Amino acid sequence: MALHEKIRSLTQRFLGLTRREQFLLLAMLAVLCVAIFLLIHLQIARKAQTIQERTTDKRMKLKQIEKLTDNYYLGKKRREHFERKLAEPPLGLTSHVEKAATQAKIEISSITPRTPIEGEKMLERSVELTLTDVALERLVDFLKACETGPGIVFIKQLRIEKRPQNLLTCWITVATYSKKT
Repeated sequence: MALHEKIRSLTQRFLGLTRREQFLLLAMLAVLCVAIFLLIHLQIARKAQTIQERTTDKRMKLKQIEKLTDNYYLGKKRREHFERKLAEPPLGLTSHVEKAATQAKIEISSITPRTPIEGEKMLERSVELTLTDVALERLVDFLKACETGPGIVFIKQLRIEKRPQNLLTCWITVATYSKKT
């Protein structure tokens, strides 16, 4: 009941004011309500903007994590693939290169084995080739055949010199890798 009496007392005091005072009081209350509403609205808008910015930041970080995860699994698959290839018996590099040349219909001018290079866990064997008067298409076929063979085979170095009639002279270093025993 005390609340009801306070409301009645305030109503009587309000009615006791002049019309001008009542208008000013109501205008002041309206301005106060609008100010409170705007303050609350601005606070909510700032919080919402902060939350939205954090959400956007977290989404970007999540995309980066997904990309890194994909790269990790791709790298892991490649590593496992190379470890399986390294476990295979060593490749006869000279015979593999000659076979690739035969498939590509190329004649090898010279082939020179290089001294094997020993690493901590791997052994690199390589050969240097010279190809003269080779068409570009046949060279591409030869390089593909070399690198798609068994084991791990890479074209380590390639130097090309153009000759007349759209032919090329090439110096190529082909390397293969195997586990050190």
